[in-house]
Amino acid sequence: MDAALAGLLGTAIGAVAGIAGSLLSSRHQMRLERERIDAARHDELTRAARQSLLDLVQLVATGTQAIAWVTWAVECRPVEESLVEARRYEDSMRELLPRLVSAQVAVASLSAPATYERLDPLVRTLVHLDARVGTALVGHEQGDATSTAELLALRDETTAFEQHTVAVVRAILSGVSGD
Repeated sequence: MDAALAGLLGTAIGAVAGIAGSLLSSRHQMRLERERIDAARHDELTRAARQSLLDLVQLVATGTQAIAWVTWAVECRPVEESLVEARRYEDSMRELLPRLVSAQVAVASLSAPATYERLDPLVRTLVHLDARVGTALVGHEQGDATSTAELLALRDETTAFEQHTVAVVRAILSGVSGD
């Protein structure tokens, strides 16, 4: 083989090797970039899911505290003051409940199904407690002793619900549920 052909062949082999190396390097860089983007997307979804969970829990806690406060007012304050507190309660729950549903939807869309399944009973319990409080407050406003007694009983139930809520959320955030 003559020297010119050998040189040309060597140059061609070098060029092909250079192009192949460049393509492999480019492909590797693209894969690394895709992995970085996927990891960032996963981190953002995890942050959003955690924030939606905390937002929902804050609303559950706010509603529970409102129930605790109005039941305390019925027990410890004069009737006129408890009636003023009852109106405040109704206004705050009227504002809170739609936000609660929105937060529940956010958790359902961003979190693992098991997380939603553990939080849904908390929301349902709060809504059920609110309905019971609302009904009892109507009777309390009319001077019905049975309704007042129902409100006083709900105070203990609300305290137990608060403690249960904390336990459920702690388990979710610590990963006990496997989420």
